[in-house]
Amino acid sequence: AREQRNHRDQEYDDARRHLEFAYRQRPTEPRFASAWLDFLFNVADNEAINTALTALPPEFDERAELWVYRGEAALNQGDKDQATRWFEQALKIGPRRIDANNQLAQALRQAGQSERFERQTELCKRLARAFRDLSGIYSVLRKQSAQTPDRKTSLRISSLCTELGWEDEARAWRLVANSTRP
Repeated sequence: AREQRNHRDQEYDDARRHLEFAYRQRPTEPRFASAWLDFLFNVADNEAINTALTALPPEFDERAELWVYRGEAALNQGDKDQATRWFEQALKIGPRRIDANNQLAQALRQAGQSERFERQTELCKRLARAFRDLSGIYSVLRKQSAQTPDRKTSLRISSLCTELGWEDEARAWRLVANSTRP
């Protein structure tokens, strides 16, 4: 057991070192900041989270996932009102982000905003249902030998993509639907 724990600790240290190095080499690259912040949230290093969030360049304010991280940090610090504002900011950028919508619902619940919590929860349920339905369709399609789904299926996929706010994908599936037979 001690050997396994030592091995796990070494893997943790290696992961931390590599992710931090990548982030420090490219601090203006959102994917490196996101990977670093994901790691820090997973290990609950609140001091490093706050340092990383404070150091984010202004152009990251246009990226919804960074507002989600800010909201998560505010929730961790018990600031439900600030967390609510950060999640709302994330949703201004990406209105159908499932993570931001779910986090906003939790922040509203914790802040005692029951009416808004109920409305937000209903939206989360609709998004989750659309995502689950879409995943189910994709799962079935992967098992089929046909290259392209039929028109009805393509239109259903397009509709689900629209519900999820994935307009480019919805448009692509409408094109597929229009190019296939019923």
